[in-house]
Amino acid sequence: MLRRVRQSLRQVLLLMARRPDLLCGAIVLSVLLLLAVKFTCSRAKNVVAAARPPVRFFPAEAPVVDLYLGQLDQVERLRSMAEVSLIFFYAPWCAHSMAARQEVQQVAKKLAKQVQFVAVNCWWSQGKCRRQNRFYHYPIIHLFYRRFGPIEYRGPFVASYIESFTLKVITPLTYLPTRAHLEEFLSYHESGVVGVFQFNSSPQPPGYITYLTSALQALRRDYHGIVRFGVVTSKHVAEGFSLGEDETVYLYRRFNSSLIFPRKERNFTSSAICNWVFEHYETVLQWLQPPGTKSRLLEEELTKGPALLLFMPHNPLQSEPSAVLQQVITHVPNVLSNLLR
Repeated sequence: MLRRVRQSLRQVLLLMARRPDLLCGAIVLSVLLLLAVKFTCSRAKNVVAAARPPVRFFPAEAPVVDLYLGQLDQVERLRSMAEVSLIFFYAPWCAHSMAARQEVQQVAKKLAKQVQFVAVNCWWSQGKCRRQNRFYHYPIIHLFYRRFGPIEYRGPFVASYIESFTLKVITPLTYLPTRAHLEEFLSYHESGVVGVFQFNSSPQPPGYITYLTSALQALRRDYHGIVRFGVVTSKHVAEGFSLGEDETVYLYRRFNSSLIFPRKERNFTSSAICNWVFEHYETVLQWLQPPGTKSRLLEEELTKGPALLLFMPHNPLQSEPSAVLQQVITHVPNVLSNLLR
């Protein structure tokens, strides 16, 4: 094979030596071909089309401010004008964002007078939202109570669930004017926290804002709202539950003795109150709510140790516990105690 190649090259060289005009013609054709290719490439047009500018994601009649250009500065301005704000970060191409759009719109129509609803396109490359945030999934809902936030909503993107969580942010504290209201509050919620603050001397007594912020921090920590916070402003109601002192935080527990926040041992801050509550609150059942997609929710719980799984219908949106749930709360501790014997 190598000999044949050498013989072919020798024949070509001999031919060019005999015909020098043929060699010059080949060189000229090669130069003209290179010039033609270079000229064609320089005149070629850009075949990559520019991205189309974004358009409104929500309809114009929806009570939602749609910042489809990702104007993050407008978000801060709108937040400062409202008591409670709901920020909906979306990507216009995302199927989950499209599905949640109708659900958020339904909630906005109901709560538009109480909440400022803002939608932000956080995918537009030229928008400030995309440049300052790195979200790994869409959509994302953040709620703000005045200056406190963000409180991320991590529940299903269904109108009833979003509305329920938003109402909890609007009223993080349940007002308990009478003993009947207090008893009802403690019986309906598996874990309840009650703060005593008398509004006689000033519009807002010292420590009330701290207690309110601790309730908001609890919602940020647990979007299910397992622990609910109430407030008592009547000394008569407080004395009925041995809560005579002002600025007392009381943690109600069903099966163990209830506790009072130790102000002599811990600083009276919102973080300290929230941590204390989640360290000492008790719950008979821990509800696991599968997201509807593949997840490792059960695995995370089973790796913690022995577990008793109970599959039953449960509506977290109902204000009163069902009869089945009441029986479970009543009898499960006895069943567990018999199993451990």
